[in-house]
Amino acid sequence: ANQMRASAFPVTKPMTLDQIQAEVTTLVGASNFRLGIWADNGSCYPGALLMDTGNLSGATVQVVNYAIPGNLVLSPGLYWFGILGDAAITFRTINVVGGLLNYLGRPSAMGLNWRSPFYIVAQTFGALPNPFTAGGTVNNAANAIPEIIVHAI
Repeated sequence: ANQMRASAFPVTKPMTLDQIQAEVTTLVGASNFRLGIWADNGSCYPGALLMDTGNLSGATVQVVNYAIPGNLVLSPGLYWFGILGDAAITFRTINVVGGLLNYLGRPSAMGLNWRSPFYIVAQTFGALPNPFTAGGTVNNAANAIPEIIVHAI
């Protein structure tokens, strides 16, 4: 709740996105979350907000799909997928040890417990910030970023 998380998403060729989704695996009654996409600010940190889903329900165990109005065209570059909830909703996570692109470094204690690092920052639930909230810290602990999936057309 009230923690915004963002993970890097590289784009190597132009693509048009028409959907974004996340899977709620443990619901919280009357809860909400938002998904967003930010452009990189040029310093390997989320910058300008490109898309905010608005409130999506975290009150049911389900895959929550959002159709992006008018689609979203991404040029080659680095982008950031993010999530913000108003309660301690549990989501399907990326559970790959060491198998993802790593833009934010690795912990000094090598081992099998780290996951792909992501930014985490305190953020009161509501409309996603534009630009992304400053002061995020890199989280490279054993917990993982929720899996956010997009569909390209």
